[in-house]
Amino acid sequence: MNDHAKRQPKLTELSWRSSSSPLLIDIAKAAADEASRTPGKRHSLVAALFAAASLEAFINEVLDVPVPHPVAKRSPSENAAFVRMGKRALDERWRIDTKYDMLKIFCTGEPFDRGQEPFQSFKMLIDLRNAIVHARAEEARLQSDGTYKVKSPNVIDSLASRSLIPAKTSYKQQWIFQMDTPRLASWAVETANTMRQHVSGFLPRGPFPPKQLWQQKKK
Repeated sequence: MNDHAKRQPKLTELSWRSSSSPLLIDIAKAAADEASRTPGKRHSLVAALFAAASLEAFINEVLDVPVPHPVAKRSPSENAAFVRMGKRALDERWRIDTKYDMLKIFCTGEPFDRGQEPFQSFKMLIDLRNAIVHARAEEARLQSDGTYKVKSPNVIDSLASRSLIPAKTSYKQQWIFQMDTPRLASWAVETANTMRQHVSGFLPRGPFPPKQLWQQKKK
C-alpha cells in the first residue's frame, strides 16, 4: 500500500455517526402543528425551543465532522486550521451565532449581514430560546403617573412588532404567556428551516456531507 492510500480516511468508520438536528426539527414541527390544532396548550413554546435547539445541533454537527470538507478557495493548511478552530469552538462552547459566522466567513469570505434575513430571524429565535431557558422573575415598578412598568426581554418587543405575539395587555401578565400563539410556532420552524437551507447552500461537499444532516421525514 502506497503512502497516499495510507493517508486516505476510512469512510466506513463514519457509518455509525448519527445526528440529532433532524429529530429536533421534527419535534418542533409536530409542536407547531399541535399549536394550530389546539391553541392555548403551550405547544408554541415547545416549537420555539426545539427549533432553536435544532439550529444549535446542526452547526455543532457540521463542525464536529472528523473528516474535513475542503473549501476550494482555501489551502490545505487553512482547511486543517478551520477543523481545529471548529473543535475549539465546540470545546469552549462558543456562542451559536459566532459559530455560524465563523463557518460563513471561512466558506464565503463574508460574515452574515446581521441586519438582513435570514440572520435577523435566526438571532431573534436564539434570543427567544435564551430568554425562556434563562427566565427570571418579573418585577413591576410603579411609575410617577400611577402606571406600572415591567421590563421584559428585548426580544419580546421584537416579536410583538412582527405581530408574532400579542402585545402585553396588563403588567400582571407574564411575558412567557404571550408566546402561546400558533403564528410564533410556525415562524420558529420556518426560521430554522430557512437558516439551515441558507447554510447548506454554501457548505462544501465531503464524504459525510453536512447537507445530509437535515433530512426530514416525508409525510
